Amino acid sequence: MKHTAVALMASSDFDLGVAQDRQALIRAFAEAHEIVIVSFLVLKRDSLGDGISHAMSLCKKLEASMLLVDRFSTLFMPYKRLAKTMEDLVLHGIVLACASDALVLEQPMVAGFNTLLASSIACDQELRSNSIKKSLKTLKQKGGKLGGKPFGTALHESTIIRQIMKLHEDGFSLQKICDLLVIHNIKTSLNKKWHPTTVKRIIERHKKQHPRSRISHP
Repeated sequence: MKHTAVALMASSDFDLGVAQDRQALIRAFAEAHEIVIVSFLVLKRDSLGDGISHAMSLCKKLEASMLLVDRFSTLFMPYKRLAKTMEDLVLHGIVLACASDALVLEQPMVAGFNTLLASSIACDQELRSNSIKKSLKTLKQKGGKLGGKPFGTALHESTIIRQIMKLHEDGFSLQKICDLLVIHNIKTSLNKKWHPTTVKRIIERHKKQHPRSRISHP
């Protein structure tokens, strides 16, 4: 069966001699297999994902029945994106061929590879999920706690909270309270920068824990 093809080559180097040799390999393979190249793309390795998408679009636009690469490393990308590429090949009836291996993957082979790839992704996700669940279970058994301790857990921090509540009742904005805490070199529990949302959470938590309390003014 004769094919029209979009040829694709990806490289991070710009060696003209190497590029010409690789293009010659693709063209020789096409000639030997009676493949007509209707478009030839040379992609930069760092923009490969978008380039593959463009190549697939060209195949549809030019009604090319084949995506021809010089070597399989041209399809080097995260496996989820590779799975999507394989899915598109199957969906649009596009054959995948590799010049360096003189290999033409017809639809059943591409479909089979895509099924294996999808299984691999599902397996990897399940392993990650089980690993996270196991870690959380171990942490719980040891009496551990996720995340940092809320501000106010340490004894000396209760005094700071009283000052924050007083400033809040005096009408200071959340940002102004943050500025005053920074000026006085008061740190958060994790020694991070104060943010209005952090102060707001402290105020809301204090009000929830002490619904009837109010900081008296001197």
